[in-house]
Amino acid sequence: MTRGLEHLLYEEGLRELGLSSLEKSRLWGDVTVAFQCIKAFQYLVRKMERDTLPRPVVTRKGTMFLN
Repeated sequence: MTRGLEHLLYEEGLRELGLSSLEKSRLWGDVTVAFQCIKAFQYLVRKMERDTLPRPVVTRKGTMFLN
C-alpha cells in the first residue's frame, strides 16, 4: 500500500494515483484487440480485391483486362 492512502478505499486510491482498475485495463485491452482484428480484416479484404479484380492493361491496340 502507498503511504498516505491507507485510509482510502481501493477505487479511491487508484483515482488518487491516476490509475485505472484491473477491470478497466482488461476492457481496454479487449478494445485494442478488437481494433487490431478489424484492421487485419480490412487488409485482407483489400488484398483479395487486388488479387481477384481484373486489372486494366493498356496496349497499343487498346485496353485489356487481366485476371
